[in-house]
Amino acid sequence: MSSIDFTRNCHFMFQREPDDWQNLLDCWDFILNTNKVYPKLLTYGELTDLNFIGSKESGYGDYQLNKYVYNFFDNMDLELTVDNKIHLEIQTHNWVFHKIKVQWLINQYRTVGLYSPIQARFKKIPTEKLHKQSGNRLFVHPGMSRVHALRHVRAFDSSVIVWDPHEYIDKVHMTFDEWYSMFSDLDQGVFGTNVQGECLEMHVNEDRKDMYDTVKEIKLNMYKHKKPLIIGKCDESIEHLFRRDNVKEGVIIETQDTLQYDDLRIFLDLYPGEKEEIETERMAIRCYR
Repeated sequence: MSSIDFTRNCHFMFQREPDDWQNLLDCWDFILNTNKVYPKLLTYGELTDLNFIGSKESGYGDYQLNKYVYNFFDNMDLELTVDNKIHLEIQTHNWVFHKIKVQWLINQYRTVGLYSPIQARFKKIPTEKLHKQSGNRLFVHPGMSRVHALRHVRAFDSSVIVWDPHEYIDKVHMTFDEWYSMFSDLDQGVFGTNVQGECLEMHVNEDRKDMYDTVKEIKLNMYKHKKPLIIGKCDESIEHLFRRDNVKEGVIIETQDTLQYDDLRIFLDLYPGEKEEIETERMAIRCYR
């Protein structure tokens, strides 16, 4: 048995450190048999039906998607800071970056698919925000941005691994082999992370240069570093997010009726070279290069 204190955070780099494979197995045993926390496999749709995900209160609903777009437009004058991690710690810069990251993931889902399931655990939060069923709220990690992409495309059949400490969810427990098989065939390297004996996360090593390039492509070339031009009506609460200078460059939206806050997430469907026009009964969006 490993001498590691599994109540503390630690990483298992088992693909390059052979001893860490046994440590990973011992940690799995500790979490399930000592701490009585169990991994369960659900779909995104099942978690939505259980109201653990998808609502405004959960933090993983349409409200958050609209908020991403709102903050992106509201901070369009920010200089690009994608290569500066210090700037990404500033909330406004973080909103801009992660809005485009979600946009990139939406396009990944539609073109090549997402490489692994999102993972989640129940996390204690302040009393006034407690989930009405469990006294805890679902916290997604890894997959904090992927979960928003799945919401936007309504990917209800997508798999989610949930670590359940009190049998909130009536599902059979995953075996180690079932859990590990969801990551073992990936082309990228993987490593495990123990979160204080409450769950075992599996992380994927990745180089997302194309995602960082997309940040620049969307902000500088698609939007021309300008707020969208709106032709038509919008609710006064979001009027400041658009321009009315009639300069037809960047992104332009024409509305048939009043554009509302809840409509903002439609801009996430745009993607350079893949989807630069959107038409619905209520609006048309086009990119002018």
